[in-house]
Amino acid sequence: MSSESTPTKPEIHYPSSEGTDNGKTEAHVRTIANLLLTVLDHFRERSDVYVIGDMFWYYEEGSVEKRCTPDLMVVKGAKPGPPKGRMCWRSWVEEVTPCFVLEIISELIPAEDLNTRLQLYRELGVSEYFLFDSRRECPESRLRGFRLLRSNDNPSSRNDETLPLEGDGWIFSRELGLRLTPQGQVLRAINPSDQISESQMKDLVEHVRTMKRESAVLRASEAAKLRELERKTEFFRQLADAEQLRADKFLAEIEELRRRFPPRNN
Repeated sequence: MSSESTPTKPEIHYPSSEGTDNGKTEAHVRTIANLLLTVLDHFRERSDVYVIGDMFWYYEEGSVEKRCTPDLMVVKGAKPGPPKGRMCWRSWVEEVTPCFVLEIISELIPAEDLNTRLQLYRELGVSEYFLFDSRRECPESRLRGFRLLRSNDNPSSRNDETLPLEGDGWIFSRELGLRLTPQGQVLRAINPSDQISESQMKDLVEHVRTMKRESAVLRASEAAKLRELERKTEFFRQLADAEQLRADKFLAEIEELRRRFPPRNN
């Protein structure tokens, strides 16, 4: 009796690196390191948020070419990873799409390549995607942010909106709950609740100065009160001494009269 063997599908290896030396600039490395630490700390109490940088993201099963490598990637609703950590991110295994990606541009990249990347993130359903160009001199042109717009009538139709620059060139990320702020050639993530505005700082400085002035006035007033109390204390001490002298003199006079005119015995 013969049995037919079912052909097995060959296992595909999804590399975790390209095997080449992909050097990065100082600004690039510093930005990734700073953002990773900040965002990891921001989500430290949420076990379902996965934050990683410079990891291969495979988005189509069976194809090692269908991949991208965001410099920063945030996933909400992520499952616990393997004990030794993930080697790469595979969409069909994880069953959840990153909600935030950031790419740092530290070399000349053709505009069509950037548009291709943005179109890819749009198609993959990434809620927010940012580009940071550390080479640009003007802070207002270094950072660009996009937010995915989904149509309720046609969920498969996906467009995006360009997020406006605020203040000195920062953009608020709704997915992170943080402000992405260019500082020199480095991009930083700042919690708005930890940041004091310029007007608030001026108010704080003025408040401290006012408290110092009021404290000086209070100290002077208290010193004056203390001097007045000391003056009155000395006055009453001298008055008490004078009264004591008068009392002693009166008692002495009484004793003298008793001595001169002793009482008669009947």
